[in-house]
Amino acid sequence: MMLRSLKIENFRCFQTFELQQLGKLNLLVGTNNSGKTSILEAIQLLTSQSNLETLREVMIGRGEYILNDERGDSRELDVRHLFYGHEIDVGSKFSIVSGNQSNEEGIAISVEKTEQLSLFEELQEFVLVIKLFGQKNESIKLPLSPEEGLPSKLITHLFNME
Repeated sequence: MMLRSLKIENFRCFQTFELQQLGKLNLLVGTNNSGKTSILEAIQLLTSQSNLETLREVMIGRGEYILNDERGDSRELDVRHLFYGHEIDVGSKFSIVSGNQSNEEGIAISVEKTEQLSLFEELQEFVLVIKLFGQKNESIKLPLSPEEGLPSKLITHLFNME
């Protein structure tokens, strides 16, 4: 996949970021902690499409996980770090898009409330919704834990089945 342009919204440190007229070779420069690695991670997420195994490895490498003692040595990805402002709630969303308006490919990840109704508002559960658009149009819903983490083993299990 050759990227001609890249638009990032609400991903990591970027509220909005855009690169136009990309070529075969592009140079990213900037000071430390300015988001160069986040741009590369966005491209990696875009090109890997629905395979989140790469994202899992990146987040674990960055230490962006929660250890859940109740379930043994289980790691949950702390998905809040993927969103601008590092907080999530119903409606939180980020997107990564490549191409022009007539031919866009991308991924949008949002947080939604589960369809189950809860008597207690504090017990509401969230799902991470991954929508792919362009050549591949599909949607995946992954449940988040009460700590708003995404079980790492769930990603490994789901994507090793394909």
